[in-house]
Amino acid sequence: MLITGDVYIDIDITLTINAGVTVSFLKIDVANDGFGDVDFFNNGQLLISGTEADPVIFTSWEENPQAGDWYGVTHSNTASVYSSADHLIVRYATKGLTVDGKYITLEDVIVEECYSEGIFVDDSWSGQTSLTNVVLQNNGTDGLSIAANGIVQANNLFSANNDESGVKIVSNSNTTLQNSRIISKLESGVDALNSSFTLTNCSISFNDVDGLLVEASSTGSVITVLDCSINDNGIFGVHLNGPIDGIVDGCDITGNGNAGVIMLGEAFVTVNICNIMGNGVNPQSYTVIEQVPTNQLYSTGSYSGFYTTMLPLNLITRLHASGYADHDGSSDDYYFYAYDTSGTSIWSYTRTKSK
Repeated sequence: MLITGDVYIDIDITLTINAGVTVSFLKIDVANDGFGDVDFFNNGQLLISGTEADPVIFTSWEENPQAGDWYGVTHSNTASVYSSADHLIVRYATKGLTVDGKYITLEDVIVEECYSEGIFVDDSWSGQTSLTNVVLQNNGTDGLSIAANGIVQANNLFSANNDESGVKIVSNSNTTLQNSRIISKLESGVDALNSSFTLTNCSISFNDVDGLLVEASSTGSVITVLDCSINDNGIFGVHLNGPIDGIVDGCDITGNGNAGVIMLGEAFVTVNICNIMGNGVNPQSYTVIEQVPTNQLYSTGSYSGFYTTMLPLNLITRLHASGYADHDGSSDDYYFYAYDTSGTSIWSYTRTKSK
C-alpha cells in the first residue's frame, strides 16, 4: 500500500489493518528541509492486527530509505476508546510514534531507524499507554520519551543503541517499567527530570553516562527502584540530584565507572539490601554513597567544596537519608544513617545547612 499524502482517521471512525500489510510512505518534502512530511494521524480508533509470521510494516517507499523519509504515526484520540497495535514494525520516520491521546496498547512492536524519538508520549489527556514486548533501537534521540500527564506502563521493553537516553521521563508521575532492558548509546539509560516512577526487575547497563539519572528542581519526585541490575555504566550507577525521596531496594549496582550510588542536593532516598561493589576506575570494596555539593554550612559559615563519605559495603545492608530539624528558621539539620545486617546503625552523619 503506497501512501502519497497525509492519512487522517476522524473521530468515531475505526480503521483496521490486517496481518501482512506493508504501508509505504512516499517522501514528500513540502518544507524543503530534507524531511518527509507525510503523516499518519489517528483521531479515531486504529486497530493493527499483525502476527509474528506476518507483521504490519510502516516504512519508507524510497529505494534507499533513510531516517526522516516520512513523519510518523500520531495517535491523538481524545475519546474513551482503545487503539491497539499488535506485531507492528515502524521504520524510517522522523518520530516513530507520537502519543497525545487517550488509551493505546502496543504489543510486539518494533520502532527503529527513526530520526528522533522511537516513541514520544506527550499525553495531555491523562490517558494510558501500555507497552508490552516493545523494541526501540537505532533511533536518533531517545528510545522512549515520556512527558506530561499520561499513564505509561511498560513490560519487557528493550531500548538499545538510541543516540540519546534509553528512556527519558520529564514532569511525569505515572510511569512504571518492569522486566525491561535499557542501553543508551550516548547518554543515560533512564534520565528523569521532576518525575516520579517505578522500576522493577530492570537491567540498566552499558550506558555511556549514568545508569539511572534523576534530577529535581522542586519537591515531589519519588522513585521506587526494585530488584534492578545497574551495571557497567560509564559514570554513575544511580545519580540523584535534588529533593528526591523514595527507595532503591534489592539492586545489583556494580562495575560502574565512578560511584555506584551518589546523592546530591538534598536527595533523601533509602538504599536497602543492595550489592554495591566494584565501582570506580580503581574498584575497591567501597563506593561513594553520599556526597554533599557546594553549599553554606551553618557551623563553619561559607564553605566551598563537597563532603564525601566512603563506607565498606560488606558491612552495609541499608543506607537511609531522612528528616531535618529546624533551628529557629536560620538553618536545617539533615540526617544520614547506614545499618549493618543486624539492623544496627554503624554510621551516621548530620549536615547543617543555613537558609
